[in-house]
Amino acid sequence: ERTYPKERIKDILGQTNEAVVLTHRPIDVEKIDFIESDKILSFDLLSVTAYPKTNLGVLLSEELVSYIIFTSGSTGKPKGAMIQHKGMLNHLRAKIEDFGIGSGDNIAQNATQVFDVSIWQYMAALLVGGKVTVLIDDKAWDPESLLGEIKSEEISIVESVPAHMSIILDYLSEQETLPEISSLRMLMMNGEALSIDYCRRWFSYYQDIGMSNVYGPTECSDDITHFLFKEVSAEWTNYVPIGKPIQNMRIYVLDRSLEMVPIGVEGELCVSGIGLGKGYLNRKDLTEKVFVENPYESGELLYKTGDLVRWLEDGTIEFVSRKDFQVKIRGNRVELGEIEVVLQEFPNVVHAAVLVQKNNSGNQVIGYVQVTSDYQESDMRAYLSDRLPNYMIPSILHELEDMPLTVSGKIDRNSLPAIDLSEYNSNIYVSPRTETEEKLVAIWQELLGIDRIGIHDNFFE
Repeated sequence: ERTYPKERIKDILGQTNEAVVLTHRPIDVEKIDFIESDKILSFDLLSVTAYPKTNLGVLLSEELVSYIIFTSGSTGKPKGAMIQHKGMLNHLRAKIEDFGIGSGDNIAQNATQVFDVSIWQYMAALLVGGKVTVLIDDKAWDPESLLGEIKSEEISIVESVPAHMSIILDYLSEQETLPEISSLRMLMMNGEALSIDYCRRWFSYYQDIGMSNVYGPTECSDDITHFLFKEVSAEWTNYVPIGKPIQNMRIYVLDRSLEMVPIGVEGELCVSGIGLGKGYLNRKDLTEKVFVENPYESGELLYKTGDLVRWLEDGTIEFVSRKDFQVKIRGNRVELGEIEVVLQEFPNVVHAAVLVQKNNSGNQVIGYVQVTSDYQESDMRAYLSDRLPNYMIPSILHELEDMPLTVSGKIDRNSLPAIDLSEYNSNIYVSPRTETEEKLVAIWQELLGIDRIGIHDNFFE
């Protein structure tokens, strides 16, 4: 990825052990100046016609690693997930079967090459005689450009992420006449929990263009569930369901003891089947932590995703949150994802993210919002008070000019700014006026670790 900083590129290439770098010009030479020149192969300098058109005659085993995708690691260093040919091919076939991809389809290849979604986007249609249209930069991200490309190239399937969908929906809301995109038959979402409100808004614009919500960890050859729908159901709760397992994959919803939980009870989503990768490159410790023995299938491994889900009555799966996205606030277990959903549904919010920070009084909920010019925090707080209990309302609503996003379009939580909690107290400070008020303020300041507390400050804010 050309936008990656030099140190990240260096870290990734260092893990791959003498890999050859395929690139093209123009390229920021300084970013790869640590690589030996004979390890760099530039497409621009190759004469394609000088090579034979026949297959290489190399026999590949389904067990061999097909590709390695590097994802963020909790240690701050990227980890390389190794995916085998059998898992990659199974996922490609599942896409073809479940979405009815054929020779008449034109699929947008709009995901960056470091994102595993790009694999199926540029390969699935080619397996059945279809077409792929490569969209980069603004053509992939800017709503006007993207919708224009869909029309001009007659694209039939587009995949994106909810953060990008929000931008598209806001663009559509400003148009007097909706863009004509009659060739599009499927808008596919992945990468993050999908807001029901987003889907409702989409169908209000294009009721005949279906949607799908797909889910899958990189470690399992990309998507392991598909959910296709053409309308919003009143039975859905916070998010759109992620669907049912794809072919040759098995999903378990388990508790901490790896025991199956009943329908409707949340547990960790665990996966087995042909799509499981070989673990992490040169990270045996981390591999053994999340790829464990499957207690239900002898001789098989089980991948623990770290995502909390629940089975629904119809056999589909509903995403709840990440395991590490649960916190305790004033003794109450809180799903930060639930708060994000409510923030995101406020009319003047473009993007929203929620984190917690600790001070002397415990976990403080911080809401980060990218908003429109009509946004008023007082309106937001009134809105939140009608929808969330006091302990779930963010102590701080921090406005951002732009929400940081990863190259794959997800919200980059690691880049959200830390907040100095001591600076956030009431905008209108009224000092204590009596001896009793002075004693009370001194107690609260000591307990909460805040330098200045006024007599009108609200404990719950």
